[in-house]
Amino acid sequence: MTSRSCCAGRSTLGQTCWLLPGSSAPNATFTLVYWPSGGVAERRRWLRRIKGGFGALHPITDRLLQRRLPDSIETLVTNADLLWVVRPGVLTGTAPPDHPAMVLDVDDLIEDVHVTPSVVERFATRRHILVRFNLASTARFSLVCSEQDRRIARIPREIRILPNTASSPGEVLAHGLLGQDPSLAGESDTATPVVLLVGSMNYGPNSEGAKWMGELVWPLVTAVRPDAVLRIVGRHSECLESLGAIPGVEIVGAVDDMAPYLDEAMVSVAPIHRGSGTRVKVLEAFAAGVPVVATTIGAYGIDVRVGTDLHVTDDPVEFAAAIVALLDDEAARTAMGHAGRAVYERNHSASVFTEHVRAIARDAIADGC
Repeated sequence: MTSRSCCAGRSTLGQTCWLLPGSSAPNATFTLVYWPSGGVAERRRWLRRIKGGFGALHPITDRLLQRRLPDSIETLVTNADLLWVVRPGVLTGTAPPDHPAMVLDVDDLIEDVHVTPSVVERFATRRHILVRFNLASTARFSLVCSEQDRRIARIPREIRILPNTASSPGEVLAHGLLGQDPSLAGESDTATPVVLLVGSMNYGPNSEGAKWMGELVWPLVTAVRPDAVLRIVGRHSECLESLGAIPGVEIVGAVDDMAPYLDEAMVSVAPIHRGSGTRVKVLEAFAAGVPVVATTIGAYGIDVRVGTDLHVTDDPVEFAAAIVALLDDEAARTAMGHAGRAVYERNHSASVFTEHVRAIARDAIADGC
């Protein structure tokens, strides 16, 4: 029996990589070895600060300041059949690994989708582009989340699409949401009209979207449905104290399990105005059969029929009207919940994601041999 190893940059990939045995040969097995994202980049902060400033201005400083990978990681990289780098920042400050079967998972193309608002962010974005370009130059494949990202990506060599899946499908499965009729999602015994907003609020686009939702959209919703509740869930959402003073807004903070909140929601919202990739929060709502109202960027990269699979608008008045229409119409919620669930099953389920990972791993290893 052949045993292969797969080096990856994040533990979440391991939740799907265990399905890889047999993907390249009938008797092949894979062992996943990973190091924490940021494990390399977090060392020697002073060096990262120098590179973040001067490295953003001129690529020559990258070569002057590059360090070798730590010996333990370099050994893993050398011995692995497949090197799967999920975040380029993991290898900040190091020379690109020389590996014949390296896959670079590009999770963000922010510089192509929005204009960063500050000088510091522009430097950070420039730094991100340089690291990504260096890695992509030696990678067998670079992966993006959607066809839209592939069209705008400035990446050398071959680009493939690896669509996102829900971040924690096991949590949703544990509550049976994926196994029941989507029309049951969001219909708790109390039937409180809950609108769910999910996101880590230490990420700029999420906190900006939450403020837009709370300050511009939500007062229009409660003017018609004063019984409605906007429930904001996610890391650092407790920092949005000002929104908590708005009638009907409930700040939850970080939670270990999203499934109960999806179960209680009648509508999920994605009020994002900048960023790239695809919103996992939208896919989680789809998986649970919860209808979604999103901005254009909130729905970016997901192959949907606007008005059928979800509502899309960037106008706060129309956004509020779409939420109220869903809260008022159970049949419409059910229909959109079914449609979103079908999108998830067709393009973003764990099984579909796993098949994509298998194909990419198989081709990278075969070409690298």
